[in-house]
Amino acid sequence: MKNSIQHIQAFLAVARTGSFTKAANELHLSPSALTVQVQQLEDWLGVALLDRSPRHVSITAAGQDARGPMEKLLLDLDNIVTGSRDLAALRRGVVTIAALPSVCAGTLPPPCACFASALPASKCACMTWSPTVFMPRCAPAKWISASAYGRG
Repeated sequence: MKNSIQHIQAFLAVARTGSFTKAANELHLSPSALTVQVQQLEDWLGVALLDRSPRHVSITAAGQDARGPMEKLLLDLDNIVTGSRDLAALRRGVVTIAALPSVCAGTLPPPCACFASALPASKCACMTWSPTVFMPRCAPAKWISASAYGRG
């Protein structure tokens, strides 16, 4: 179904407010447009989600069963969008540094602490490797020399 997210948001707004008029105002839609969206969702699912009367709307058993998963779906989608935007803005991610044990123990903790305070949603991981094991696995373009940190 095209625009199914909007249809789910329409149903959830009616279920939350108990009113097509209040839900329409909340979503900045006309009541008739909201009604059409909920009806299309019900047609797509093949069940009535709401019981309607001229002065009252209530959620059906099918609507109650679908409500939780729909709320979770929208929350998961929001988390995916937020996570993707954070990653795109470099606010979140993982930096993995492979170095000799002595470097991991002595030199890297201050820069990693600075990184963690500047970007709290990111992680800085230090892995200890011997050069004979690590260097053949990396492309030369990925090597970071000590001079990049002002040493050497």
